[in-house]
Amino acid sequence: MSSFSTITTAYNNIKKNRVYISITINGQTENVEAYNIEGKSRCELLDKLREADLANPSDTDVLIEVKDGSYNNANSSQCFEVGSIAQPGQKVIIIHYNETTKEWEYIGEQVIPLIAFCTEDDGSVLINEINFHDFTFRMYVSDNFDLDKDGKLMPSEIDAVRVIDVSGSNKNKGTITSLKGIEYFSNLIQLNCSYNKITSIDLSSNVALTDLYCNNNRLTSLVLPNTTVLKNINCNINQLTSLDVSYNTALSKLECGGNQLKILDVSNNTKLTKLDCGFNELTYLNVYNNIALTKLDCCYNDLTSLDVSNNTELQYLYFNNNQVTLLDVSNSKSLKKLNCNHNCLVSLEISKNVELTNLDCSFNSLIFLDITNNIELKSLECTNNHLKSLDLSKNTKLTFLDYSCNPLSTSLHVCL
Repeated sequence: MSSFSTITTAYNNIKKNRVYISITINGQTENVEAYNIEGKSRCELLDKLREADLANPSDTDVLIEVKDGSYNNANSSQCFEVGSIAQPGQKVIIIHYNETTKEWEYIGEQVIPLIAFCTEDDGSVLINEINFHDFTFRMYVSDNFDLDKDGKLMPSEIDAVRVIDVSGSNKNKGTITSLKGIEYFSNLIQLNCSYNKITSIDLSSNVALTDLYCNNNRLTSLVLPNTTVLKNINCNINQLTSLDVSYNTALSKLECGGNQLKILDVSNNTKLTKLDCGFNELTYLNVYNNIALTKLDCCYNDLTSLDVSNNTELQYLYFNNNQVTLLDVSNSKSLKKLNCNHNCLVSLEISKNVELTNLDCSFNSLIFLDITNNIELKSLECTNNHLKSLDLSKNTKLTFLDYSCNPLSTSLHVCL
């Protein structure tokens, strides 16, 4: 994406209702005029930024707002010059026309939340590109929540919004790139924006949110509300390098697989029953406090150890394709499915896991495997180990068996 390096005001050319701005885009300097005549704004700067593909400038870019009166009295038309391209937290240059001196004055730079100056006097929110950047999302808001079709959302219309579903699908992917405007819906309970092209989401204002589905996007940033009501998160298949769920203590299901996470702290999430953090870059995972876990999937990471000794409710455990050398599942007596293939295990004790139905321990360094107590076993894969014997005499329910690539002797006892 292009970016502009400097925006400076040419003070000697500033006159009432007209400001000349010197802007450098990709090394090319152009003078741009911004008008503010009788409260009707037109800003060529906006067009120049769009031409330079700067519809979503970074938070280090400096924008400019031209306005009559004080900051608190800025109206939506004046806000238009900045609002269509600004993001919360960006720096805005404030220029004020002094009625006494009849001159434009440079006030300074401020970091201003966009929501602070894009609402109307009656508390309504205009359904425009200032408040809702993305066209598709804007149309969805207009079609579903603007009940009187007046082009704006009244407080009562905003407060009534509980569910937003703008999801696509694997076969029919959505085109939404921004959820700017989501912050207005403070009563939102469920958000589904999966299968789109969204790069960042800030849900810090959505304090009533309980269910979030934003999987299969292009997220590099996900800011969650600091609340204790959020229960379900699916942010699988994105580009997240960090994820903070420390405040979300009511969280029951967290699916964050297929990202670029190196660290994941779930120590405060004691109500978690399902955790999917596979296909990341984790080197350590502490689930000791997650005593309610029934399913843990941490496959395809860089884990060298995994302690599940305190996870007594575990039924499904998948940590294949890691580098784990030791595993103790003796306390997980309800375990039904265990996949630990492609690790560095030299031993595996599962005699107490009598409910086990599926076991895949292939591609390890096992020299012995006792499954005589696992009489419910239906599927067993133990290929590419160092097994010299295997007793299957008690496993009468087996329907699938693969023990290839082991140095098995004649001490293989099969009773199928």
